[in-house]
Amino acid sequence: MLTREQLMAAAKPRIETVKVPGLGEVGVRIMPGSAREKFESFCISKQDKNGNMKDVNGVKPKLLALTLVDADGKLMFDDSPRDRDVINSLPSNIIEPLFAKADAMNRTGAKGAEDAEKN
Repeated sequence: MLTREQLMAAAKPRIETVKVPGLGEVGVRIMPGSAREKFESFCISKQDKNGNMKDVNGVKPKLLALTLVDADGKLMFDDSPRDRDVINSLPSNIIEPLFAKADAMNRTGAKGAEDAEKN
């Protein structure tokens, strides 16, 4: 059976890179539990009484603020409204591939909720 130390050593978040055309590579991490809870709480606040997403506004910058990392694995942004606005000001051709990778890695289902909102 694993010891606490072994579990914590194995719990280092996986990071993958996304190549952003014309810019280079950006790291995307799997969220630790505390970040996942922040994201889930945010998404729940956007649901109607039936559990359906009533508003997807802000989901992309929220997820990216919690997952984009630099070469050292340190978050590039904090989860402040100001930093989420900075992320949201990026061109969509930058946001979309980063969001797709973060959503897929973290299995948030955010992409599916966003697509359902469009229909």
